[in-house]
Amino acid sequence: MEYILMNASHRPGCILKNKADKPLISSLIESIINENINQQLYYRKIIEQIVNTIITIVARNIALKLPKNIKENTGETVLDLLHYIQQNIFDPANLKSEKLSAHFGISLNYLGRYFKKQTGETMQQYIFNYKMRLIETRLIHSDMRINEIAYELNYTDESHLNKAFKKHKGVSPSEFRKKNLQGN
Repeated sequence: MEYILMNASHRPGCILKNKADKPLISSLIESIINENINQQLYYRKIIEQIVNTIITIVARNIALKLPKNIKENTGETVLDLLHYIQQNIFDPANLKSEKLSAHFGISLNYLGRYFKKQTGETMQQYIFNYKMRLIETRLIHSDMRINEIAYELNYTDESHLNKAFKKHKGVSPSEFRKKNLQGN
């Protein structure tokens, strides 16, 4: 539950990225409401189980945002690393290899290889891709100006963010926003 709240609370928009899960969650919430209204035998236990199911579905949807190589049995350390990066994405000083190495007790020489082996991408790639997802989310689900997003994510200026985003998505941030807002 803590992992879900820490990773999802700062992201605007719907947390459910898997389209099949949206009607499932809707029916589960409806079931909770019905159980609470009817209050038949074991209704509290049933509500508790439904809430646990909802939490698991939400966790699955958050995991969809993790690198593709992350599996359910991936080591705790790399999951902690990913969580730390996500928590500190707005503070580049905390994302330096030396800081991560010291924080997690992993040799500086081994840190990069370990991360790549566990996730399939370098730490720099992961940080860049995570920033791009945050930018996309803000462009679609907020009124933030592009220069505000650039400042928040520590780009030197708006043009630096524009260049990086265009290289990544093939369109400028303003074009991306316009296309995605028209699609809603």
